[in-house]
Amino acid sequence: MTSPHQHRADRAGRRLPRGRLALLALGLTGCVVAWGLLVELAVGAGRQLGTGDGAWAVLVVATVAAAACLLLGLLLGVRLAALLRDDPRPPRTPGRRVSGR
Repeated sequence: MTSPHQHRADRAGRRLPRGRLALLALGLTGCVVAWGLLVELAVGAGRQLGTGDGAWAVLVVATVAAAACLLLGLLLGVRLAALLRDDPRPPRTPGRRVSGR
């Protein structure tokens, strides 16, 4: 039987997969930058709508794309945190477990 301290010492000496870490960090950074640009585009399209110019298509596309970038960025952030935590799976949300009857 191993002690919790020995397990922690084993994890302290591990090596992170730098390629995967760099790829996740680069993807997360790209998603955040793209999200910011798409939000700026949506705000600009909204201002044009206030002046009477028709920019509905740009507003809708920029809003949907910004939401997709935000979701992808959150997913990549969870994967990055799991990799840094040395846990291959994302954290589970605790909930009520129902036994089979």
